Amino acid sequence: MKKALLINAHQFYEGISSGSLNKAMLALIREGMEKRGYEVQKTDIEQGYDVDSEVQKHLWADIIILP
Repeated sequence: MKKALLINAHQFYEGISSGSLNKAMLALIREGMEKRGYEVQKTDIEQGYDVDSEVQKHLWADIIILP
């Protein structure tokens, strides 16, 4: 199975940018990739992340998408 890593790098700015466009794009991309047989993992930078875990995700992925 092909593997895709989706990274939401959006940073929230109150009153300016809520991140809804990025969330919508990620949902569409995830749906499309899964329909094409991809296994998908996701990272939301805004929610924090573990560097070692992210390195493993990058090594795991065949494709990395940053919408």
